[in-house]
Amino acid sequence: MAKTDKAGAQAAAADAPDASGPIKQPVAADGAAAVADAPARIVPLSADRWKFGDFGRTIHTVTVPAGTDFETVCRPEYWGNLTRMTVDDIIQIGTDDRAWFAELIVIGKARNSATVAVLRAPVALSAAFKPEPGAVLFDVQYAGAHGKWRVIRKSDRAVKDRCESESEARKWVEQYERLVAA
Repeated sequence: MAKTDKAGAQAAAADAPDASGPIKQPVAADGAAAVADAPARIVPLSADRWKFGDFGRTIHTVTVPAGTDFETVCRPEYWGNLTRMTVDDIIQIGTDDRAWFAELIVIGKARNSATVAVLRAPVALSAAFKPEPGAVLFDVQYAGAHGKWRVIRKSDRAVKDRCESESEARKWVEQYERLVAA
């Protein structure tokens, strides 16, 4: 009985996937290749090929000057001053004026350059919500010595506290409305 168990174990080991070798095709009992439409055996990914993303690459955040076009940041020489980047690092790019956002991956690194590929093409940034012209969205109220002047969004709650004066609170509202309208 022990011989049968040993033979069964050897047969199971022969059928087990080998993580270091190619995918093995099923073989019929007579040694001939199995039918062509039989599914290929899938070898599970080896655990040593997995790690947390923070250990595999670095995500860089870059803010380029307003007016910089995307084609410029895709050129290898643009990245010449950034020596700490390595292959597979991610670069998240935005502009000073928040005109666009994009994402690149470093696919090659030399002493004074980095070759990048586009992961996320530039996306124009604009406010997702644009109020109707003339709509009053905020109220300005005095909230006592501690809260001082407060900006309250009419739809829900206070959004800005402790303004030193009513004019400071109203100026904040004007700036916010200009930003949203842009």
